[in-house]
Amino acid sequence: EQQQEQQEQQKQQPVLQKKKEATKTATNPAAVHNVDANFSEAFAILISSSSVSSTNDEDKKKFKTTLSTLYKLILNATTKDDEKYRKVRLSNPKINEIIVQVHGALDVLLAAGFELPDSEGEVFAIYTGGEQDWIPQGLEMLKDYEEQL
Repeated sequence: EQQQEQQEQQKQQPVLQKKKEATKTATNPAAVHNVDANFSEAFAILISSSSVSSTNDEDKKKFKTTLSTLYKLILNATTKDDEKYRKVRLSNPKINEIIVQVHGALDVLLAAGFELPDSEGEVFAIYTGGEQDWIPQGLEMLKDYEEQL
């Protein structure tokens, strides 16, 4: 009788709640890597709001592109000496589509050390993070999740 009651409650749970529980029980990449708490939280928002659960291959491809672009932007900003790699023009159509318009993606960029300085005109995300010893693990987390898709 208790089992029937539990089954009935499960049927009544909203689909979204079930998805959240499934996400919690699945391997959480942020838990595996030793990264900054803000980065981990931003990453969790990104993956929970993504279209990964979509059966649409185009949505998955776009999300993979978002992850790989975040990886490249953070890697370049933290490893290359040239100033141009520390500045991302958010109005760039491609960046706007795969970073700005994807819920959580810009948060990941900001948590990695980019800032949005006050400016009139074009808006840029500028890397000001300096030395952050957890960045390699954060990059690994992005790459690992992309490869799981």
